[in-house]
This record gives sequence, C-alpha cells and structure tokens, in this order.
Amino acid sequence: MIIVRDIPQVKLREAVFALLKNGQTHDVYGVVPAKAKLPYMVIGGTTFKPDASKNSLGWNASVTIHCWSETKAMATCNEMMTDAASIITGLYNTAQVDGYQIIDCELDLADGNEEDEYSFHGVLTFLFKIQQKE
Repeated sequence: MIIVRDIPQVKLREAVFALLKNGQTHDVYGVVPAKAKLPYMVIGGTTFKPDASKNSLGWNASVTIHCWSETKAMATCNEMMTDAASIITGLYNTAQVDGYQIIDCELDLADGNEEDEYSFHGVLTFLFKIQQKE
C-alpha cells in the first residue's frame, strides 16, 4: 500500500491554465472576476482517482473547462471549445506539473447549451493520466 502524500489538484489546474493562457487569445480564469466581459474560459472542477503500483503513485484525473460567450455568438463559443480541445490534447505532454508527468490526455466530453437569454455555455471534460516523477 502506498501512502498518499500529495493530491496534485492545484498543480494540474495550473498546468492546464498555462496551456490555455499561452495557446489562445480569450481570457482564462480560475475564479471569474465580477466585471469580466464575455467571451472567456474558466477552469472548473477536477476529480482525482489514485492509480498506484507497488512503487509509485499515479492519478486518473479529470479537469472541466467552461467556455462562455454571448448567446448570439454561439460560433465564438464553439471556436473556443475547439481551440481548448486542440491545445490541451495537442500540447499536454509539454505541460509542467511540479513533481509529475502527464502520461496521457483525451477529451472525454464536449457539451454546449444556451444558458440563458444572454449567454452560451460550452463544457469540456478532459481525462488525464499522471504519474509521480521518481
């Protein structure tokens, strides 16, 4: 049995944030400021499930990205979703996660809906397999 000494939730979120911030032109937030203007992306919830072997600890993790645009700009939201999917699945192996290596990443789910009369909301869920560096 391996003792869990670190759940790299913040580290993975920071790595995904850096990929998105450096790879496209829309604002990216962890927490949306009160005066934020559409369109923007938000790093949402995460999940982590341990994947341990005899000698090391890895994680199967998910990260949710929310894309927001004005209702009349559904194409903008779709473009943001496409950019995020392309950036994260294309560049995940370059991401810096302190103490860990990202082994694999895939897009698990993409969903888009008119949220209200003012905004369109796209949701992307990415699955990551990360391994602690030895």
